[in-house]
Amino acid sequence: MINEALLEMHFHKSLIDLFAETFGVNFLKILKPSQQQECYVGFDQGWVNTSEKPQSFLNSLGQQLTELDTEDKKIANKTETKTEKFYLGYFFQFKIVDTITRRSKHMPEGKDYTVPYYRTELYLSPNPTTQISQHETLLRLCSIPNAMVYYACGMLFDISELYENPVDLGKLRFIDVATAPTDWTTNSRHFITFQTRNDANPFWCSKPQITKSDKINDLLTNKIKLLSAEEMRDLILEIRKVITANISKKALSENEAPIETLFPSSFTIIEFERKIEDDSPI
Repeated sequence: MINEALLEMHFHKSLIDLFAETFGVNFLKILKPSQQQECYVGFDQGWVNTSEKPQSFLNSLGQQLTELDTEDKKIANKTETKTEKFYLGYFFQFKIVDTITRRSKHMPEGKDYTVPYYRTELYLSPNPTTQISQHETLLRLCSIPNAMVYYACGMLFDISELYENPVDLGKLRFIDVATAPTDWTTNSRHFITFQTRNDANPFWCSKPQITKSDKINDLLTNKIKLLSAEEMRDLILEIRKVITANISKKALSENEAPIETLFPSSFTIIEFERKIEDDSPI
């Protein structure tokens, strides 16, 4: 059976390769928050397990901002190859899409949907610690500058598709969470529904509201951009504010782990570098 973790693992290396090729940068490492460990966990460029404590990562971003480019340093580096680091930070909440072969009350009301159609269910049950659901958390994160928040719906329907090589990124459909309705109740079920696997205009349901379904190349054209160290640091600090907004000061003081353990598991940080050739004469 395909689950969300397998779906993300299936696509993520191909996504990183596409980002690196598009922006002309070299991949260094990918990091994600861990709910079990007090660190970010991920892989480096050799696809070896790596980890880094949240404060250590923030410190490294700050160090990049405060390094002084003195005349001595300029002279020493005149004939050397220098590098510049860039970052991507995004929330791609991967979702399993089910094939629905029978009509039911959960079909989009008043729409000429036929069976089969496709849908993914959204999570609106409150998190016991943050007191807000996965969906509501993602909605709030949409307000942060440079936060790219999407449901990544994987159009894979058989476990054998996990072994496809090359990976077909066209099977991912991205739905901008910012387009979701804001009046949903938590006592009913809610979905994203697609009439076809390539439906460019799916619906938020229960009460149908049309939205847009993008492919990854659409995002690369219009949405995704590399961040500087300063922008990456600011993004993390803003996420902290949003995540802790509903948590009491007492609960925060009793929480021994970094706030990042409360970050959605969909948050992904990718570190890249670009070489800067400087062969000017000394």
